[in-house]
Amino acid sequence: MAETRDDLRAEYAILQTNYEAIDGRIISMKGWLVPLLSAGLGLGIRDQSIGLLLATGLACLCVWVLEGIWKNFQWCYSDRIRLLEGVFRGEADSSTIAPFQVHSSWGRKYTEYQADAKLWQTMKRPFVCIPYLPVLAACIAAVIWVLLTP
Repeated sequence: MAETRDDLRAEYAILQTNYEAIDGRIISMKGWLVPLLSAGLGLGIRDQSIGLLLATGLACLCVWVLEGIWKNFQWCYSDRIRLLEGVFRGEADSSTIAPFQVHSSWGRKYTEYQADAKLWQTMKRPFVCIPYLPVLAACIAAVIWVLLTP
């Protein structure tokens, strides 16, 4: 039983590391993208380039969808993390839980998160849609402005 508990502890460490690593990647990606998207938006407005504004908006939309997919990937780890935390709080018996089931538990949860409706729910969350939604809205507004400006 002590060996199983140690295995569950090791699995928990793996899961928590993977979970936090996804957030780190997303924050790094946003750190690079905000200045790049802002530059594309600014140059598109300055040069009144509909092509650049549309390309910036499309890039923004693609990365927003990608972040939504990554967040769903991340949340597939949550059930297993909660289960293991329950073991360590004494709410579940460690002898009834098979250790090192990261892939199996993730795969079972992934079927729930792969639906388009679930992706859209994730993309609407404030910590996911910022900065993409404002940049995308600004790109659309800028395209309209360029089209209406003589």
